Amino acid sequence: MEVELMCMRTRSATRNAVRWMVLFLLMQYLGSHPSFTAAGEEEKGNVVIEIVKYFHYSNPIFFQNYAGDVSYFSSDDVCHLGGGVLSADQTPAAHAAIADELRKTVVPNYDTSYAYLGGDADHAATSTTDLKKRCGRGLKWATLNCIFKWNQGAFADSSADGLGVAFFRGTLYTLVDAGPMNGYKAYWPYHYPHHGKTFLILRLNMMDNSEKATWYDWYPAPKTHIDTPYLHLALSVRLKKGTSSALRHFHRL
Repeated sequence: MEVELMCMRTRSATRNAVRWMVLFLLMQYLGSHPSFTAAGEEEKGNVVIEIVKYFHYSNPIFFQNYAGDVSYFSSDDVCHLGGGVLSADQTPAAHAAIADELRKTVVPNYDTSYAYLGGDADHAATSTTDLKKRCGRGLKWATLNCIFKWNQGAFADSSADGLGVAFFRGTLYTLVDAGPMNGYKAYWPYHYPHHGKTFLILRLNMMDNSEKATWYDWYPAPKTHIDTPYLHLALSVRLKKGTSSALRHFHRL
């Protein structure tokens, strides 16, 4: 009887030891999984910046002032020289207002217009070989470590690290747990983000309502990409508080 009891206790202790070992290994796995490590520090809560005014620039600004350099960087420069920053698609109202400005830039005979937004995941892009930290550019390196942030103007100022406020995690729609952050809404169409890229473009079909404008992930320059022709690219700019009217009309078209 005593032997049988000891055997039962031994089996029970063994089962408990196995359970604890399985639990320990599971916690280690979860702790290293990108779904749990990428966003934990980024969930800071929703931040909405007061909008003074939106305005826009048409495509010729890139050729008149930047020798045809149609890109995120020249877009950003134009906005700052005009006293504003690239627009943040932070609320449904902002989404419609930005698209309304973009609609004013349409090129005759073209049915689509594009503009870079004031948020990206490129700040997180790194060449590190540590899979827990690496955020790459492109499908091969798509990961939850890439965090899109609104990072222009007051968004950068309101964040502790100066990198802005996170609004979307992941650079590919197939990634488990990719999705909106901090209460923001995402405006990706079906099967997007699709390219694993770290820059964000707003795309408006002129036949659609402004509310139906969608996001597009791409490089910092559209180049000759068929889905984002550089002649279709324009600007929607958010005016910064305290900017003079003389400054904000710099080279406006």
